[in-house]
Order: sequence, then C-alpha cells, then structure tokens
Amino acid sequence: MTFRVCSALAVLLFAAYSFADEATRAYRIGNSLTWDSQPKAIEALAAQHGEKHTQAYHINCGKSLERIWTHPEEICVNAVEPFGTFGHALPNYEWQAITFQPHPGADSTLASDTARVLDLIGKSREAGKNRAAVFYIYAPWPGQKLGAFHEVWTQETADADDTKTIQTRAYFAHLLRRVRDKTDADVRLIPAGHVVAELDRRMREGQIAGYASAADLYRDVVHLNHVGRFAAGVTTYATIFRRNPAGMTCPANQYGGGQDFSPELYGQIHSAVWKVIQSMPEETGVPN
Repeated sequence: MTFRVCSALAVLLFAAYSFADEATRAYRIGNSLTWDSQPKAIEALAAQHGEKHTQAYHINCGKSLERIWTHPEEICVNAVEPFGTFGHALPNYEWQAITFQPHPGADSTLASDTARVLDLIGKSREAGKNRAAVFYIYAPWPGQKLGAFHEVWTQETADADDTKTIQTRAYFAHLLRRVRDKTDADVRLIPAGHVVAELDRRMREGQIAGYASAADLYRDVVHLNHVGRFAAGVTTYATIFRRNPAGMTCPANQYGGGQDFSPELYGQIHSAVWKVIQSMPEETGVPN
C-alpha cells in the first residue's frame, strides 16, 4: 500500500511540531487498556529524549468504541483540562496524534468499530482543525480468559461486518484496512498487542530470564503488570514519535518506578518494540 500525498504531508508537519517549542499533543480514546499504557507517563518518557509532550484522554473503563461514541460524557478517569471529553477536545484543539482503542462489547463488531473510528475522525475535523493529524488504531492484547496468548492472538478472524470485536492480529489488520479505505486521513496502528506477542515468543523460547510466557505480563485476566504496561507505553511513544526507544527507563513513580526491571529486561523490551514497529512500516508509518 502506498501512503497518500496527504499522509506524507502530515508526516512533515508532525516532524515540524516535534522540534517546535510547543509540546506535541496526543489525544487518547479508549478504556482501561489504553490507561494501562499510562498516558501521563508517556509525557515523562518523551522528556527522556528532550521532547515536550502532552497527553489528554477520554477513558471509559471496560467500554467499547460503540459505547464511548453513544455516551460521550461517560468516563471513568477525570478528563485533562482544558481539553475535556472527546466531544469538546477533538474539534476544538489541534492534535498531532489521536488514538482509538477497539474493545469487545455487546454491540461491538468489525463494522461498528470501523464506523466509530470514522465518526471520531470526522468529529476531530468538523471545525476545520486536525487536517494534519495522524490517527492511530491502538491495538491492545487479548484477555487471558480466552486462552493462551499466542493461540488467541494468531487465530483466524473473519473479515466480515458481523465479526465481534476481538483482540487478534487479524482483527486489527482488517480494521485498519477498512478505515483506510473510507477516509483520506492518515491512519496508522500502534502495535501494543503485537509487541506483547513478540515478548511472548521470546519468553516461550527461554530468551527472557524469569518469564515463561506473556501470562507473566498480566496482573489479572485483562490488564498488564508494570512490565507489560511499560512495554505498552514505550510502544505508544516509539510509534507516535517514530523513534527508537533504546535506553528508556521507567520514570519516577510510573510503571512501578522500575523495581521490576533489570538492564537485560529493559533491553529486551526496547528491541522487541523497535523490531515490531519497524517490521510493520505500512501499518505504523515507521520506516524499517
């Protein structure tokens, strides 16, 4: 797939923002899996590379994009002021990056996720702003109730309107293609689940001491522990800023403050994140 001319322009404009005195701004829409990446910690990660960055968000715990769209004032984490919830934040501010997180729900399907992402892109542009924004589908990890991580993540998933939302590699590929087919916006993927899959592979092959599989990255059947959350946050940072995360460490009071990390574990996470992101240039927008 060839990036559109407007996508290339968006990259140039984003790069210009990255080196401006004004902080880059990202708006995150999702539930507790988006929150697991610790959005405010990503500001501190950016600061480790001397970058000014502001993250604001609309978080509705346990809810799908369908529910978020139809209940625009319902949140479980206080919104960042002055931006507020997505209905105010998207059309009234310029954002360099806007992310959307699909999640299973009673009425959530591949068709509805596609429609809601397109609706949210439209909302961000309705006042004439955000023509240069890059939009991201944030692709998280499956819950452990569904089975072993690698078996769920790699399962066949039908590219059909009525396919229920599920966190699989194939589902996110279908969703990204469908959204891109219906908009001229620059839409990319933040491969958080893909990075967990790469870490899972290394763990099952005995490459990461003290970890047997991705199950060791969870703190419950749905959410990640400090190590998994750090991996998700670094993946988000490295994709949006298009920058190798080598050398990044846990900011103070974030991701457990680094108490669960060794230099070797940091290195494995950095290399897994960058390997995955660069292996998917068409999806992430990061050249290999």
